Amino acid sequence: MAATRSVRQWTGGGMGNARIEGVESRIEIIDADLRSLPLADGSVDVLVSNLVLHNIKGNEARERVVRELVRVLKPGGRIVLCDIGRTGEYLSVLQASGMEAERSGLYFWIYPPVRVVRGVKWSA
Repeated sequence: MAATRSVRQWTGGGMGNARIEGVESRIEIIDADLRSLPLADGSVDVLVSNLVLHNIKGNEARERVVRELVRVLKPGGRIVLCDIGRTGEYLSVLQASGMEAERSGLYFWIYPPVRVVRGVKWSA
């Protein structure tokens, strides 16, 4: 299996809404190791993680992943991390990385309840 896939190679669920909205050509889904993304520094406009990061074992490993997400985010780029736990950790790493970030209260629209960490990277 290749480390990355282009939109044209992706056959799974994720692109249906993009196709409906007419933005499929502007989206790329990448399948890669979060600890070492095959992306240049400051190359991504928006990052979204939904119920993923809590599965990474160990505080240091999770911190490394969040720092890697910050690395690839463009200045002015946005990040949204939705998870069932550890969101305080994510918030701390984003803020320590110079990002403006905030964490929501608990949302009960799914079970278990989640919090959302949102951030903006203002500088490189």
